[in-house]
Amino acid sequence: MLLNAFKHFGGGGAGADNITLVEFKQGCLMCGLPLSKKEAKILFNFYDLDGSGAIGFQEFVDGVMSADGGHGKFGAAAAKSTARWIRPGDFAIGNKIKIQFPKTGAETDEFIILGADEATLTMMEMRPAEFPKSNVEHIIKEIATKLAQYNVNIAHTFKIYDTDGEGKLSHDQFKTMLNKWAMDFGFTDENLSEQDLVTLIRYYDEDGDGHISFSEFGNALKAAPIHKIQDFDLDHLENAERRLYELLHGKPREEVRHAFQEMDERGDGHITIEEFHHFLKHHRIEVSDDETAALMLHYDPEVKGYFNFENFCDFIEAPDYLSAKRKNAVTTSESKLQNYIQLVKKRENKENEGQRLQKLVKSFTRTFLRKKTVLRKVFLARDVQGRGIVSRAEFEQVLKKVQQAQEAALPKKHVDEIIKMFFPDVNSALPYDEFMEIIFKGDIESFKNLAKKGCNLKDKNTWGNIHLDLDPNFDYLH
Repeated sequence: MLLNAFKHFGGGGAGADNITLVEFKQGCLMCGLPLSKKEAKILFNFYDLDGSGAIGFQEFVDGVMSADGGHGKFGAAAAKSTARWIRPGDFAIGNKIKIQFPKTGAETDEFIILGADEATLTMMEMRPAEFPKSNVEHIIKEIATKLAQYNVNIAHTFKIYDTDGEGKLSHDQFKTMLNKWAMDFGFTDENLSEQDLVTLIRYYDEDGDGHISFSEFGNALKAAPIHKIQDFDLDHLENAERRLYELLHGKPREEVRHAFQEMDERGDGHITIEEFHHFLKHHRIEVSDDETAALMLHYDPEVKGYFNFENFCDFIEAPDYLSAKRKNAVTTSESKLQNYIQLVKKRENKENEGQRLQKLVKSFTRTFLRKKTVLRKVFLARDVQGRGIVSRAEFEQVLKKVQQAQEAALPKKHVDEIIKMFFPDVNSALPYDEFMEIIFKGDIESFKNLAKKGCNLKDKNTWGNIHLDLDPNFDYLH
């Protein structure tokens, strides 16, 4: 909301992302606060904390969010206004609006637009870019996308509402069906607007007989281009990226380099999606793999599938979060993001087995290094028969138990990979003493050989040796 207000005053428009004095004065006028040049300058200087002659986003937020309430009549009057400059798209049937008169600051009570005459509706349909709720192609595309997403049988649904079996619906039946879809599948703003419904009825009831035929409406939905909807919470992504920026912004470059080296698990100067995801998780910035890719694309301007130290510094060392985001922004269409996700996953798959296992072993060691003694005790507790082995279910229970007692957690993909290697069938087992000794030594070849050798619950010859007490030759404390 604050970002929209900032843009309303001129920030984020053409040119620099700052509000000039002229833009500020005009913005106040739009909010019903006509100011003289002197008055505008006084209020402007309150927000322009660094005296640069322009208001940045952070200055704008700090000024708006300030809670002391002692900013004089100008700030108080601006804060009271709930109206905004009305755009063409605001004029839609069913919308609640409030009209404001800039010169005096007077504003009407909020009212609902109940209808529009033929000439107005026709004009709106002829200018779909300005009146999106009169853009039938956009509305049909939105409906078709939702129905495809939920695998709705359009013909079957149409027949339910076609009580006369004539292959057509009355206007009321048509509205009822669409509103049911809107409630069930959550269209924009949860419901189709009255203007959307009017637009569809006007378009598909060309002969004006009061009915919509299935053949035309159904075929339009089937032919509409479907756009895949991102399952991302954009506010969540923005918050995650801002937290990363604030974590390191303003720190000495050596400290930023140290953070980068923490990310760079392989030490090759290139941060992969897995390394980036692990770094974010370590700093309690929770995002999914695909969300990690969406963030990573901002630091990978050349779309190589990784980013380097300079790319990272471009973001972290920008003067403020907005300029950082703008500088690293990539125009991210759905198709481009999907292609990028495929690219980074392809890079992961290209890594040779040795690198992959090295990552897995390193990840396991990093997660359980300080809990080695606890880990073995929990293994012993699960091994009630003293056989020196655990089943897959017992192995998963052990990991879950130990991880509950600490903040770090082994990534699910690494848990799945260990299970795939050591538990290929229902009778597979794991000799946990041998497994722990090998994995904490970081011996990749022995790790591979142990998995290859296999262990079977029904074959004692595969179990190995069991130590019911702590092995004096094994360092459990470091």
